[in-house]
Amino acid sequence: MNDNDPVSTELANRRGFGDTLAGQFAPTGNKVYSTFDPKTKAGASLLIAARLGECRQVESMVGKTILVCDYYAEEVEGHDDKGEVNRWVRLVVFDNDGTAYQCGSIGVRKSLATIAQIRGVGQLNPPVKCTVRQKRTDNKNLFMWLEPDVDDMLSGLPG
Repeated sequence: MNDNDPVSTELANRRGFGDTLAGQFAPTGNKVYSTFDPKTKAGASLLIAARLGECRQVESMVGKTILVCDYYAEEVEGHDDKGEVNRWVRLVVFDNDGTAYQCGSIGVRKSLATIAQIRGVGQLNPPVKCTVRQKRTDNKNLFMWLEPDVDDMLSGLPG
C-alpha cells in the first residue's frame, strides 16, 4: 500500500495520516478511519455513537465553536433523487463534551486533514477549538469547513 491509497483504521493508526482523509480517502470501497481505538471501552463507545447514535448536523453549528477531540470517517453510499448510487465520505466529529456532529463535507474533511498534519494522528489532546464556517460558492453551492483557532491549535508544539 502506498501513501496515496485509502487506508483502514488499523493501518491509518499505525503508519500516519497526512493527506489521506482530505484527498486520497476517495469512495472506492468500504473504508473507515478513526482517531480512536475501537478496541478500548472509550473507543468502542465513540464507534457506537458514530455508527448507531444520534448525531447532530455540523451545519447546525455554523458560526459556533466545536472543541474537536476525535473524529470518524466512513465511506457510505446512497441514492439520489434520480435513483443513481452516490458514494461519499461521512464524517463524525466529536466535541470534547461527547456530542457527535456529522456531515459529508469535503471542506470539513480537508480541515481535519490539515489539523492531523499539524497535530498528528490520533485523539486531539488537548482538543482543537474550531469555528464552523460556511459560504456560498460562485455556482450557488454551499461550502463548509472547520476554521481552527491557530493559536489554540499550535499551543504545545515545539518551537
